[in-house]
Amino acid sequence: MNDMKREIDLILTAVLRNRTDLEEEALYQLLEEEIDWGFVAGQLAHHRLSGYFCSGLRQDQARKLFPEFKKTLELIVKAQRRQTQEINDIVLPVLQELEQQHIRYAALKGLVFNATLYQIGDRRSNDTDLLVYEEDLDRLDTILRNFGYKQSLLPNNELIEASRKDKLIQRLNYHDLVPYVKKIDSDFVDFHEIDINFHFDSKYNDVTKLVLDYGTVHYQYGGRGFLGLPWETNLAHLCVHFFREGSNSLWSSGRRDVVLYKLIDIVNMIRSNTDTDKWNGWMTVIERLHLRKAAYYTLYHVNEFYRNLVPSGVLEQLKPFDADYIDEIMVSGKNQVVKRENSFHTMAFNLKFKMQEELK
Repeated sequence: MNDMKREIDLILTAVLRNRTDLEEEALYQLLEEEIDWGFVAGQLAHHRLSGYFCSGLRQDQARKLFPEFKKTLELIVKAQRRQTQEINDIVLPVLQELEQQHIRYAALKGLVFNATLYQIGDRRSNDTDLLVYEEDLDRLDTILRNFGYKQSLLPNNELIEASRKDKLIQRLNYHDLVPYVKKIDSDFVDFHEIDINFHFDSKYNDVTKLVLDYGTVHYQYGGRGFLGLPWETNLAHLCVHFFREGSNSLWSSGRRDVVLYKLIDIVNMIRSNTDTDKWNGWMTVIERLHLRKAAYYTLYHVNEFYRNLVPSGVLEQLKPFDADYIDEIMVSGKNQVVKRENSFHTMAFNLKFKMQEELK
């Protein structure tokens, strides 16, 4: 990918929020150079970064784009804005009802990002993720069904209630439930899905109560409010999520583990907190929640893309005695671990692969 270094640098710089003067200068310089815009367009589409890229450019920077490319990006942003507004109209009343019924919850990922890091339309969210206490699951089920949701795996894209067996297998073996799904009338999505997480990490490290006891923040979005995690535990969750997907073949097949919007969200979340002492407090949270392994894994790979984003001292402090797992992938359904042949960075920008690629 060395021959595409300018294109990669352009993408990775344009999607940043809170850019420094040096980053702005570098971006202006890149936009003056000869760029393979076909490569850029393909990468933005694959990594779900079209909205990040489009809104990340200043007006004079955007004028450097050729007209058809710029119009396409703007159309994507408009579609994502409409989709996000429709989903918000569906899910925010549900969250208000949870609060009225004293169901303790925290919104994760997309809702918080859209209320803090991004403008509406920058980011495409296919579902809504919530963290809840396990003891509240029965009451939560009643509320969601009153709003028209069913637990479904959408076989053949049909809204069919999942079997008791499927629900039990999911609850016993994973951090979340079979998704709650509702048919909606939309031009952009057929269903709205709510993913209920009752383990912040896993059943072997059940720290959900510690996380929610750490506190929630009342975010304002579209004139309505909802509860989400504060910066420290939000970033901790992003690390857990990235590690979970990056180290399992369920996600590495088809390169879904290296779809970059997830990594960019982590980068922009880190950059959103300008407190010079932020890492000390965050490290305390990570230690208390026993998440050193997930935190090191995630920040190690983030630093492959953005050098010096995470202070070297933080990585050294997080690094476990045995860090071989950094490049390991657990083969789902088998008692087998394989090594990555290429780095995250190399794999992310190499889109030459079969869609049904199997882990060997």
